[in-house]
Amino acid sequence: MCRWIIKRCTTRTILCVAMMTLLVAATAFRKNIKDYAFSHIYDYTPAKECPHHTDVRGETKSVSQGNANLSALLKSLPNSVKVPLKKISFDVMLRDYKKKLNGLKTAGLWKANKVKPCENEKEPGKACTESSCPQPKSTTPNESLKSVLSTMSGLNNEDLSLLMGLFPEPHSGRRIMFVTAASSDHFNESQAHIKNLHQKVFPVTNNYTFVYYDLGLLSWQRKQLKKHCRCEVRSFPLKHMPWRVQNLMCYTWKPIIVQANLPKADLLVWMDASVRFSNNKVINPLLHDVEKRGIVIYPGRYSVAQHTLKVTMKYMKEDICSLAPLDELQATFIVFKNELLIREAVVKPWVACALSPTCMCIRNPHFDLSCNVRMHNYNKCHRFDQSAVSIILNKLFRGHTDTFTSTYAMAPQIYLRRGHRENYFHELERNVSKYKTTQ
Repeated sequence: MCRWIIKRCTTRTILCVAMMTLLVAATAFRKNIKDYAFSHIYDYTPAKECPHHTDVRGETKSVSQGNANLSALLKSLPNSVKVPLKKISFDVMLRDYKKKLNGLKTAGLWKANKVKPCENEKEPGKACTESSCPQPKSTTPNESLKSVLSTMSGLNNEDLSLLMGLFPEPHSGRRIMFVTAASSDHFNESQAHIKNLHQKVFPVTNNYTFVYYDLGLLSWQRKQLKKHCRCEVRSFPLKHMPWRVQNLMCYTWKPIIVQANLPKADLLVWMDASVRFSNNKVINPLLHDVEKRGIVIYPGRYSVAQHTLKVTMKYMKEDICSLAPLDELQATFIVFKNELLIREAVVKPWVACALSPTCMCIRNPHFDLSCNVRMHNYNKCHRFDQSAVSIILNKLFRGHTDTFTSTYAMAPQIYLRRGHRENYFHELERNVSKYKTTQ
């Protein structure tokens, strides 16, 4: 039998079968290695021991590379420019905060988060209320605002002033600013995003500007982008940043971009390259909704407490019990209104976290990227910018962060297509060539 098979098999067939066998074996081996690594990199806290959780191994290895590095980098720059930062008194902010709370309630937008007890939650990765945790204490607006502002105690205002000086672009003079960013490996994904904007958003939008931050494009990509995107292409000053900003997987660059540009427009629409608008009827109702809410953010499904490292919780002065019932909000798509509370009590603490060595990115991010949603374990991974903004909003609007999700900013109106790529610019160039040949 074996001789009969060998006689009828070509060398190519044998090689193909061998390659397929090796591929299947490699895939299985990779999964086993990944599961093994996942179970050994992290120290897990059983749900029943909610208040007593352990550190993630290696969590503080990079703490020695702190804010001093940023200060030294910024002060060493030739011709450095300081952008003056307004000092806002606590009383002024508190009045604005109370006005926001009343406005949300009066408009019928105040919405309590819906979570189940962990014993009744069938999806292990979702937010839920731990029975071992004490009942959360109610907080006054005064206490909530102080809580979120206290997270900025380590922020050096001179550093922030110098940092903003690296973004010298003039005021846009436009009501709406659409902002995105990408590096070379996401170039084709961002082309698909730009095509979607060109077709579904910009034809029905007035008084806007579109800004694209170059996070490391190749020269030919940048040239092509400038030619076809109908946008302002700006370079993010990565070379002047500490390692936790230079490493793009930390996502610390995102809050910095928002901080630099929010004062330059009435509304800022942040979009990752994966964001897609389903039709041309979404954008204007969404912008109207943001005017009322102050911020609209894409909803998530999983627990902030499970997807945030303990050191970040400590920086934010929160714990598992306060964050276990909180669904993470996705920093993939956020629309900000340029108003005092959003600038000073949401975006600025977000930037402070990004710049701190003990908040958004405290070590090589590859240690913390893999989040197994089929496991109910706290501090098992980290979501960087997403973890931080979710916690900040929860500190301000305890148990009511669903207030800032909108039917116009979630599927199916807006959806995420991670990994979806197109050669849109080549398509535009081919169309131009065809048009010229027909003339």
